Amino acid sequence: MASIRKRKTRYGIVYTVLYDYVDETGVRRQKSAGTFHEKIKAEQEKATIELKMLKNQFVIPNGKTVKEYFENWIPVRARTKGWAYSRLQSAASLLKAHIYPEIGNLPLQKVTPFVIEQLFISLRTKKSDKTGDYLSGSTLGGIYELLKPGFQDAVRTRQLEENPVQIAKPERDTEETAFWTLEMLTIALDNIQDKLLHLLVHTAATSTSREGETTAFTWDCINWEKGTVKVDKTLQRVAKEAIELLSDRDIIRVFPSKVKNSKSILVLKKVKTKKSKREIYITPNLLKELRYRQQQVAKNRAYYGEEYHDYDLVFCLDNGDPIEPKLCEKWFVKWQAQSGLDLPNITFHGLRHTGTTILYRLSRGDVKTVQGFTGHASAKVLMDTYNHTLADSEKGLAKKLADSLYMDSEQETKENQFDDLVESIKKDPLLKQRILNALNTH
Repeated sequence: MASIRKRKTRYGIVYTVLYDYVDETGVRRQKSAGTFHEKIKAEQEKATIELKMLKNQFVIPNGKTVKEYFENWIPVRARTKGWAYSRLQSAASLLKAHIYPEIGNLPLQKVTPFVIEQLFISLRTKKSDKTGDYLSGSTLGGIYELLKPGFQDAVRTRQLEENPVQIAKPERDTEETAFWTLEMLTIALDNIQDKLLHLLVHTAATSTSREGETTAFTWDCINWEKGTVKVDKTLQRVAKEAIELLSDRDIIRVFPSKVKNSKSILVLKKVKTKKSKREIYITPNLLKELRYRQQQVAKNRAYYGEEYHDYDLVFCLDNGDPIEPKLCEKWFVKWQAQSGLDLPNITFHGLRHTGTTILYRLSRGDVKTVQGFTGHASAKVLMDTYNHTLADSEKGLAKKLADSLYMDSEQETKENQFDDLVESIKKDPLLKQRILNALNTH
């Protein structure tokens, strides 16, 4: 509880309010809450402290800095909320790059709403070290989403009286991810000569799979008879520290590190949510291209022999090693720069947006059916009773995609055959007469 100590000084009598508390190490301590010249004010302060203690609202003083607090808070938050490795890595990166340099050394209990307001004013004028651009609304939003629950937990554990994050959440950027139209995708597929890159682009766009999902396909994911591919794994580079902090139950395989003393490792893991796990219909043309890929992988396996690293991956280097998602991006960006085609530049992830947009338009806005392809967690709840109906719809949608995507090339083939026939007729009068006789007969 609290007490008042009366003291005589050269300036007169003063009243010091004292309270007892137990620190983090379990040691009982006493601290001053302030000194007053009027006894009634000291009694009011004493009563306020005792009331807060009775309501468990009293803030226990500590010397923690913001950095020390969040270094302890992040692992606990990650475990209790079941964060994915990528979520933990993103949070740690935001703290180290933007929060610690600004307020990391400030005592936790000195953080006020004004401090947070000034923090975001500063961040809005800060430029990214990588791009040289100002921090995006998404980045600012990510920082906000870290600080608000972080400080709220400090209030809950009686380390702060109130949450200092009282400003509105920064708005995310309105700029949409660039994507291609159906016609643009067709042009790209007609012009990509590298067979592996062609299959990567073809698969990512028509299956609407994420980069990590695409590069994680194994041969047992493909159902050749049904014409489907199962999306249940993802390939991801993960910080070793993140694996130590979180459970590794979702990790299927850890690939050998190629860099000595690397702080991260490449893993094959389960997809992040139940909705991300899905089986989707693929086009016959893609299925045919996958058959060819299977033959090529078999040749590589035979060529490398014991030096081949067999992880059963569909997309792999010649020696069987996995292809990191960032390598897909590198290859794709390089091809766009060298293609000479008049197409807007998009990221490899933009192929997922391309496929999703095309499917949405072909389905005439059937969000539920498209969600069966994409595995978006934000789609409306899909009742189990409609599963069989959706499977038929998805198969039909895959056929529509195939008809639309490859229609131009098939039509072009027919036109070329017709032109060849006309040329042959011009050169061979007998052939011309035979055709006329056949037409007259019918």
